[in-house]
Amino acid sequence: MFKSAKSVWCIVVLAAPLYGQEQEEQATGLSFTVASEISYDDNVLRQPENQIGSRLWVLNPQLSFIKDSARDAYSVTYSARHNNYIDSPADTFTSQNAALSADKNITESNKIGVIARYDYNYEQRGTGFSQGTGALSLGGPTPMIVKELTGTYQLGSDEAKMRLIGTAGQRSTDRDSALIVNDSRDFKEEMLGGSVLYRVGSRTDLVAEYRERDITYERDPVDSAGRSIALDSTERQHLVGLDLEATAKTTGKLRVGTVERDFLWETAQWDDEPMPVETAADPQLAPAPVNSGQDLYWELAAVWAPRSYSRFELTTRSTTSEAMGVGSYVRSKDYLLSWTHNWKSTIQSRLDFTVGQDVYKDSARVDDRKSASVSMQYELEESLRFGFGYRYQQVESNVANGTFDKSVYYIFANYRRNQGK
Repeated sequence: MFKSAKSVWCIVVLAAPLYGQEQEEQATGLSFTVASEISYDDNVLRQPENQIGSRLWVLNPQLSFIKDSARDAYSVTYSARHNNYIDSPADTFTSQNAALSADKNITESNKIGVIARYDYNYEQRGTGFSQGTGALSLGGPTPMIVKELTGTYQLGSDEAKMRLIGTAGQRSTDRDSALIVNDSRDFKEEMLGGSVLYRVGSRTDLVAEYRERDITYERDPVDSAGRSIALDSTERQHLVGLDLEATAKTTGKLRVGTVERDFLWETAQWDDEPMPVETAADPQLAPAPVNSGQDLYWELAAVWAPRSYSRFELTTRSTTSEAMGVGSYVRSKDYLLSWTHNWKSTIQSRLDFTVGQDVYKDSARVDDRKSASVSMQYELEESLRFGFGYRYQQVESNVANGTFDKSVYYIFANYRRNQGK
């Protein structure tokens, strides 16, 4: 069945499950990981009907160097990912990613950190701008470059009663396609934030946090009447919460508060004439963006390990993100529960269940999402693992062609080599 990938599979006994697996802690020094997966995807373009199925071979090598001392830590990582759709070659792509991070203690009570990232990725057909039948109008995935630079400053040692942390950064997203709305929703973000952490126990911190994002689009999209829709905005979050490590078995992180998004457009430009009826009635077309007011925001991540060989994780959060051609922005809610169990020292299983909802603001569109996955992994030796798994995804939408489901069956191998401590 996997004729064209079989020779590579036999030559390179490679790497990791690329979905739903825990990240391993990297050792100080140089490490090399190669990940390979062979799968069958029954709905490559995420279509409600007339689906395209394809065998898929994924190759994902990664090279990392980490230097970690009592005072400083540095890491450099480069990875590439080749997705080869054997029965749908138009969807084949190769992405590349590079990242640099550094943490330095200037003094015992002053620490700075920097994270830089450059991703040359691809927006696959059936995602982003090409959701629904729009995928069929593209000849292949769309190149997408993401660049990010973030700095942090911490006043107070990690063991101090009170710590202050400030952050500042910039992120940009740039698509390279003349076919996708003239790239009208490429944007950049200026990010600022600050938090105060106060220790109330040996392993518990109370936290007050502020986050701000200034979002600027490269050019304004237009509606069906040819009018510009100004989506530049500022998002602010005011949060309180705690970081908890109650016992070795129970840890958690909680943030709760408000989020608001204000658009930087002039109200007068929308008062000249009423919005056309066909625009206001069409859920795919956004009317004038409306300031959100204060919405509830939360983040919760909890880990419970009742036994050394069994671990449960609960994650839930509300988020906001930029909309791809529908509405002014997206407000999402997600709930994830996972269970990892070591049946023996060499055999591990993992189950994941996720439900979520995307509400496209200033549009009638609402998407309800569900997903589930299961995998089994066998550790042949410390550096070599292999196994198999299944992933399922379902989206139910109230707009035409927004509903789909897909299944992926896969086998994988995982090889890792560390040179260092």
